[in-house]
Amino acid sequence: MNIKSAVIFLLALSSTIVWGQDSAHKISTHVGAEFWGTYLNYPYNPAIHRAAYLQKIDRLSYSGFDSLKDSPLKHGAYYAALKTTTTFSPGIKLIVDIYGEHRGISYGIYNKQNVVIYPIFLLQVKDSISFLKHKFIIEGRAGDFLNMRLDEGLFLYNIDGQGAEGSITLGKWKMSGAWYGDFSRGIGLNIDDAIAVSLSRRFGKQNSWVVGGAVYSLFPPYKSKFDHFYYSAFFRRTFSNAYVYAQVGYQGNRVRENLYRGDILSRMALVAGAGLTHHVKKFTLKAELEIRYYGSSINHLHSDKKVRYRDFNSGLYANTVGDYLYPLRRYDNAFSQWAVFTEYSRCDVFSASLSGNMGYAVTGKTGVALEYDINYIGAVENRFFSNTGLTSHVLYPFVTASYYYSPIKNFKADLMLSNKGMNLDLSYPAFHQFSRLHTGFRIRCSL
Repeated sequence: MNIKSAVIFLLALSSTIVWGQDSAHKISTHVGAEFWGTYLNYPYNPAIHRAAYLQKIDRLSYSGFDSLKDSPLKHGAYYAALKTTTTFSPGIKLIVDIYGEHRGISYGIYNKQNVVIYPIFLLQVKDSISFLKHKFIIEGRAGDFLNMRLDEGLFLYNIDGQGAEGSITLGKWKMSGAWYGDFSRGIGLNIDDAIAVSLSRRFGKQNSWVVGGAVYSLFPPYKSKFDHFYYSAFFRRTFSNAYVYAQVGYQGNRVRENLYRGDILSRMALVAGAGLTHHVKKFTLKAELEIRYYGSSINHLHSDKKVRYRDFNSGLYANTVGDYLYPLRRYDNAFSQWAVFTEYSRCDVFSASLSGNMGYAVTGKTGVALEYDINYIGAVENRFFSNTGLTSHVLYPFVTASYYYSPIKNFKADLMLSNKGMNLDLSYPAFHQFSRLHTGFRIRCSL
């Protein structure tokens, strides 16, 4: 979608809005906006840190993984989003967002390879019916899901997707189903359609407990969806300013394709975590501790290194969009996602992470802040896939320290030190860790 077509679309949308009462319902639209811009002052080809094990087995980059190649933040990149939510009735909403990105000031204001516009659509429907004196709540969503998290995030989390979700709630019971299309397109998880069915129940006077089970079909392209089942159980406990959660999964036998290898642990996956928020006068803290385990058979076949965020037929400079887009807004996301671990496709993988932020208000408009995302990953090649017994241990401590100016609630400008850079040379939206901190500034604003 180019700029002209985007403007025409928004004008057409706004012309359909009726402020007030129509023949049946009141239709209203809320319009918001968001701006984000970041510049990092690092030299060309700065030294980076990456697991030695992956440097040996991965050949995606142009010239290895010892330095960061040209990327948007080096040149000052920014995006703006126009966000609309139209309510057609109390139970029907349509979200339409238009994102526009300039992916590097140095590339020229109208460089067509680095000016990007893309739309986000999401239709939400909620209604209820009564049957045999019971009230059933029916919900559905279809379209684009940003930063989605399926159940407690064992497999699909911190990821964007397209598809449809639906659920039926009866009292404290909830049955959900979802179908997401082609994660092999846009992220290197090598998943065709992802299908999920779950059943959960809330407990406690304030529904503070959620316990459930799920079945997923996460099959690679051109493979049978019936041979790639994953069975899972999960829970979450919510407190006033904290939470704990866990999810465990088990891979079923891949009968027809005879791809099952390994013992029980190689076919299991686990995530468990806890988080809290704390505020005392001028000090704020948000933290989440999480551990993960993926058996080698779980990760097998779920890494596709053909996904490209650069045009591999062009040089490196001003080359920040390939067949697929790594959106600028994902730079503020956490490092952890399933694709991080499927890179170790022959390994049993364990990880531990501590992420969050803390801040102290120096004055009413200024303060200091620290964003941290510290990740340890340990991997051992499973003997059923390899007899080398190679191991890998790596620590990625991403940190951003800043002094900010915030004259109003939804505006913040930062002077910062950071060791976190965008990595356009892997098959998923990843980050590079610089070998040292670099200066920069960032502006964020939302309406």
